[in-house]
Amino acid sequence: IQAFETIASLRHVFAIFTSSSNPQFRCLISDAMRFDPKHMVATYVWTFMGLDGNEKKTATFDISPGRAPDQLTFYVDHDLSTPYTAYYNYSNYENCLVAIIPYHGENLCMLWADRSVADSIPSDCQQQYEDSCNVRFLEYDKRICNF
Repeated sequence: IQAFETIASLRHVFAIFTSSSNPQFRCLISDAMRFDPKHMVATYVWTFMGLDGNEKKTATFDISPGRAPDQLTFYVDHDLSTPYTAYYNYSNYENCLVAIIPYHGENLCMLWADRSVADSIPSDCQQQYEDSCNVRFLEYDKRICNF
């Protein structure tokens, strides 16, 4: 899998499943704010909706290619002293991706999907999540995630 190509094709995604029971990830969205394929850098912003008593907030991810094609290096909230590595396990390069992303002490196994399929996740995406991740918490529910 080509991780940088994956994020190039998926610029606005919803977290459908995560491996975390933390309610802050409910209705989480990720948007590309900057994408520069020539210099191979990007900036994505995660928006936490503040459900279940959590505060609405954002986190900024400055992204560049990692050491292998299936990896990306990123920095959270412009803190260049702490690099992280995300591992991209699967993408159909159209509407979903499965990745392991470290965030606040957790290695989150996540299924992200494009808005167009958020209510009906393709079976290949679901299967790849199940093959990669041991635990599944539903983060997207159209009844409560009002975008």
